[in-house]
Amino acid sequence: MRRRLLAGFVLFALVVLLAFEIPLAITWTRRERDQFLGTVRREATTFAVIGEEHLEDPGTADLQSLADRFSAGTGTEIAVLDRNGGTIVATGRPPVASGSAVIDADVLAKAQPGKILELTDQLRDGGPVQQVAIVPITTDSTIRGFALAARARSGLDDRLATIRITLAALGAAALALAALMGVLFARSISRPLADLAATAHALGEGDLGARAPTGSGPAELRELSTTVNDMAERIEQLVGAQRAFVADASHQLRTPLTALRLRLDALEDEVAPQSRADYDKVVAEASRLARLVDGLLALARAEAQQPERRPIDVWDVLGERVDTWSALADERGVELTLARAGPGRTVAELVPGHLEQILDNLIANSLDAMPEGGAIEVHLGTGGERVAVTVADEGPGLTVEECRHAFDRFWRGRASASELGGSGLGLAIVRELVRANHGSVELRPRSPHGLEAELELEAAPPL
Repeated sequence: MRRRLLAGFVLFALVVLLAFEIPLAITWTRRERDQFLGTVRREATTFAVIGEEHLEDPGTADLQSLADRFSAGTGTEIAVLDRNGGTIVATGRPPVASGSAVIDADVLAKAQPGKILELTDQLRDGGPVQQVAIVPITTDSTIRGFALAARARSGLDDRLATIRITLAALGAAALALAALMGVLFARSISRPLADLAATAHALGEGDLGARAPTGSGPAELRELSTTVNDMAERIEQLVGAQRAFVADASHQLRTPLTALRLRLDALEDEVAPQSRADYDKVVAEASRLARLVDGLLALARAEAQQPERRPIDVWDVLGERVDTWSALADERGVELTLARAGPGRTVAELVPGHLEQILDNLIANSLDAMPEGGAIEVHLGTGGERVAVTVADEGPGLTVEECRHAFDRFWRGRASASELGGSGLGLAIVRELVRANHGSVELRPRSPHGLEAELELEAAPPL
């Protein structure tokens, strides 16, 4: 956006400059040329008047002296020709006659009394280009000779070049100033928008405390930032109230649930044999309710946390958790193994303790669904900017449709739904923890049976 704003600003400035400088250059150039030509005309006309007086006197010494002084004062070469084009007097290098390329009888024949004949002449020997004005010297409407003034065009060309350079420099300076102003203007617009985008991204990532700055930018953007901050404030209050309610309710329920379990344990010896089945179901329901309360509390804490991530070696965490769960797996007759796909960086950006909770939930779910003699494999794969962790089992698994709902809160699969165990919050907690670490988690059915949970974590940059 900043580039488009800058390009539009500079393009507008360029159009305005061209619309201003082109007519100015044309007018200025025309003025300089007219002034140059006018000077040559005036000097030729002036010396025609002087030459008319001296042609009446056959002596030319005074006319030559006067021509020399006139040329020295004006910088214009002066010549007086007779009616046939012969040179009577001339200053410096004769600009005409005596071998001139342009002044001949045919040219002089075009000269009319009272009219100025203008020529552009270049001497045969490669001299400078000159602007020539020829004025007939007349007496009683009879042409008696010609007064000629010639001035080199190099001075005019130098002035025209200076005009072009001056206008080009002014245009470049104006464009540079326009570009600088465009950068400042684009930055004043794009920076508040970038701050708004960063705030929206942070809110989308779960940082409900993110706020957009409201002290810079146009009034409309400041108003928009204020509106976004008000919205974020209300969302933070609503989500905070919800989390606080879940956490408080879960915490308050733990005490009566613990007392209920203690009373049930105390009544175990007094339960009649015919009521044993009902008693066991009550105990199982109480246990499930306790796990549900613990899960709600853990989920509320996972959603509320926004701790800082740091580099953690995933392979070390996997090894530690597999060792921890190996004893229970052996007790249930399940083989729990750990593998990795060759060498590679295994360090990921993680919140300390989160990967342990994720693995505990996934391994516990696999153990609960695994029949005796089955196997669970924890696999680590590395490559690029991601670190992949897979937990695969050989249990009954889930269908593709069930995998899509497995991370919903309080959702339980076919096996757990037919039993009293499971709270339906384990995978919901896994999803929240994975999101907090900027990763992703996916469940896939295995062939011929089983379930595979794949985590993708953000690899830490190399040191």
